[in-house]
Amino acid sequence: AKLDKYFRKDYHKNLSTSDIAYIQRQLRQKFISVPILDPEKGKNELLIIEGQAKQNLENLDFSANIRMLCRGGAGTGKTVIARYVAEHFSLKPDKRVLWLSFNKMFTSEMKKSLRKFGNIEVRTRDSLFATYLKRYGYDFNLNDKDNDLKFAECVSEVEDTFHKWDVIIIDEGQDIIKDGLLLSLDVILKGGLKNGNWFIFLDEEQDVFHQLDKKRLEELRQYSNSPMLLKENKRNPSKIINEIKKYTKFNIKGSRTFEGGLEITENGITGNKSDHFLEDFVLNMHKRGKTNIVVLMNGSDKSISKIIDNDYLMNRSKKMQMQHGRIQFFNSALALDDSDLNFKIAGIPCLNLTRFKGLEAKNLVLYWDKDSYKNKTKIPEFYTALTRSLESAYILLDDLL
Repeated sequence: AKLDKYFRKDYHKNLSTSDIAYIQRQLRQKFISVPILDPEKGKNELLIIEGQAKQNLENLDFSANIRMLCRGGAGTGKTVIARYVAEHFSLKPDKRVLWLSFNKMFTSEMKKSLRKFGNIEVRTRDSLFATYLKRYGYDFNLNDKDNDLKFAECVSEVEDTFHKWDVIIIDEGQDIIKDGLLLSLDVILKGGLKNGNWFIFLDEEQDVFHQLDKKRLEELRQYSNSPMLLKENKRNPSKIINEIKKYTKFNIKGSRTFEGGLEITENGITGNKSDHFLEDFVLNMHKRGKTNIVVLMNGSDKSISKIIDNDYLMNRSKKMQMQHGRIQFFNSALALDDSDLNFKIAGIPCLNLTRFKGLEAKNLVLYWDKDSYKNKTKIPEFYTALTRSLESAYILLDDLL
């Protein structure tokens, strides 16, 4: 109504693109919503935050410092709420905000989503450590398990001159919460851990690195003045949830009304074992018109690139004359080969499961070690991987050890 009156006046000026974007963000805050990340859904679709989470957000007093510890299982909306909080502070350009998460691919997606806001800095934990350790003359080794303590020591030495953040948002907290990082919050965040403005989101069941410090988690609970517990899974189809419940015994509430698809297949169960079990399965998926396929395995990208046979995959897809062109797997250790300009290339991510944390796929192929599956030796990893599925999951069991 106010905009309508404004435009009826003779002296108004046209709104700029940034003005319109600002108004859009204000309206999204009023509707307790964020833009959807999936580009296939269209730029204008919104994710509406509902239920208990909406009530909790409506009751937040953003004029005071908030210390929110938000816990919840995969698919319960933690990242959606984190993005809502980030958008709120994007409307306050005088506030300097740090978004911190662990997974590189996931953080890259968040950076694309939030980069238009000049006051929000999006980083992985390791990127944060590397920048400041190097800046102040410390050695940085990605594989050093004590980087968090070195970072705390480093920033403590320069506390008087350190440019502190007004707000810190931590997603994937179960992979980040260690002694050093929490100690450093007293230096890098105005008000520190006890009185600062922080929002930490985590899922204890996704602790695939087995480094979530329970004592530190309890400390966060004590300092939090806005705890939030999310219980309803809103991402996964019912068949996926039922498999996870049966396999993990986790108490997962809710699921989408969409039933979804689940297939569990063992190499050689119907005859001779195949040396190209995974490749043939993916070829058949493409033949059936499946899209948005992601393959996840419990191993490093480098080790995965040695297991898969891209030459076989490319040659077979070429002979089958698929409409998608030649099919190739790719990951951080295996680049796409597009040197043959006569063929289209359909690239399928074939990744270490931890690199896909926080992300989603319509058709998830979980290539899993048969003995590990039957003996349930990797429950957090299995849970984390399977909860990436939006529509269908295909669990392929093979001798991988």
